[in-house]
Amino acid sequence: MTHDRHLALHAVVAALGITLATSCSLYRAAPLPPLAPIRTVMPATGRLDEELTAIANPLVTVRPVRLDDGLDPDEAVLLALALNPDLVAARDARGEASAQLVQAGLLPNPTLAAEVAQPFGSQAAGLVTALNFGLSIDVRTILTLPARHEAAQQNLAQVELGIAWQEWEVAQNARLLATRLAWLQRRLQILDDEIALESDTTRALERAVSNGDATIAALGVERAALEGFRRQRDDLEQVAAQTRAELIGVLGDPVGLAADVPVTAGSVAWGRPPSVDEIFADCLSSRLDIEALRRGYDAQEARLRQAVIAQLPDLSIGVARQRNESSVDFLGGLVNVGLPVFDRNQAQIALESATRERLRHEYDARVIGTRASLDALTRVGQVIARRLPEIGDAIAPLRQIDEAERSASDRGDADRLVYQTVRTSLVEQRLQEAMLEQGLAETWVGIGTACGDTGIASRLEDARS
Repeated sequence: MTHDRHLALHAVVAALGITLATSCSLYRAAPLPPLAPIRTVMPATGRLDEELTAIANPLVTVRPVRLDDGLDPDEAVLLALALNPDLVAARDARGEASAQLVQAGLLPNPTLAAEVAQPFGSQAAGLVTALNFGLSIDVRTILTLPARHEAAQQNLAQVELGIAWQEWEVAQNARLLATRLAWLQRRLQILDDEIALESDTTRALERAVSNGDATIAALGVERAALEGFRRQRDDLEQVAAQTRAELIGVLGDPVGLAADVPVTAGSVAWGRPPSVDEIFADCLSSRLDIEALRRGYDAQEARLRQAVIAQLPDLSIGVARQRNESSVDFLGGLVNVGLPVFDRNQAQIALESATRERLRHEYDARVIGTRASLDALTRVGQVIARRLPEIGDAIAPLRQIDEAERSASDRGDADRLVYQTVRTSLVEQRLQEAMLEQGLAETWVGIGTACGDTGIASRLEDARS
């Protein structure tokens, strides 16, 4: 009897040891660092290129980033992808979803039961130690495995698409800010040139007034115009500084960008934006967030199917081996059934159904919102594109009048006030043209963001030609 008891105990201990040895992972602590200022350092060029290559986003084309000649909008996109701290944290969700997929694909652990009964007392003579062994597994968990695995797969796809769309939005925000900053710098350059010219003219008039060759009134007009341009520059410089600060924040505050790296952008060569009806279908096909919502809906369909299957009674089946006290061996099966008298999983089914309905409405709302955003952007862009040629037509004759009036004013043949009025109007028109071009450039960036496609302008031009 002692040998039998030891044999049973050894079997149980061995089973537990094998289970622990093959299934346990080690815990490793990972405490947060001490509180300290956090600053992102611009990686070396080679390492930055490696980090960008590792980013697999179907909406972004990766190319080398070189800041020697300034930062253009495309490079701002890539820097945001590599350095933005929110994106670094968001990508960790991919690992969580991958772990959930692994968990969803695992079969339930079998249950091992062992029992040892030692006879004792005055009637125990001639009896042996009774042994009971049973091995069972949960059947309902196996039946719901395909639905759980499909839900986890769709959830992983949804997470990956959501991360890609978040990357796209952050990257396009960097593109927008870089584009805006570049055009603000162009407008500042117009004012800088004009301020330099007006300053020279003011000094010349001051000398002329001292010599009696010009009037105080003419000098006053010139000084008023100079101060007006300076006020405009101060206001515009504040906007540019705020825009640069926002860009630095999106890029993760890389060292040296604030003061050392100029921002450049190409000229606006796009035509009038199309109507929303011309691009809506193509835009929907490129929207990763909408595809993510579709995957989320499919995952919820699988969860609802899982909840319906879970209506089945709790069912465990297994095999059992017994030896009674008379040393008679038995081998058979076992079945444990939970009777669904009160809980038939009706609450979970109702919850999953309501969640599916909510996801459907969220999908519809996102599609409607996409169309509304595109409609607003295209309408604004069409107004700007219609106004730009009118500004250009007004600037050309003003330049001719300005040249003629300037020469006449320098000779003393024209009133200084008349000339300065023409000159101020010309500068204002040039600033207005630059502002409209900035607005059109930002509109096209917005359309590309809403469509998930920065090449939509070139594709439309190709289609029209």
